[in-house]
Amino acid sequence: MRILILPGKREAEKRFSGKAEELVREMGMKPDEVIVLRKGKPIPIDECVSDDDEITLLRVSSGG
Repeated sequence: MRILILPGKREAEKRFSGKAEELVREMGMKPDEVIVLRKGKPIPIDECVSDDDEITLLRVSSGG
């Protein structure tokens, strides 16, 4: 699986099959801090992803 982490354009290759939420946690992030994109389109955090997917983890920030 190819993973792009934005902002910062960090890239990673990882073997993974499971829920997007588990992938986010394995990458050291919290599920409420990112939007998961598959091939550029947002997917639910509980959707399954697999090795042949191209995933983008878009970090979001909030606050004032």
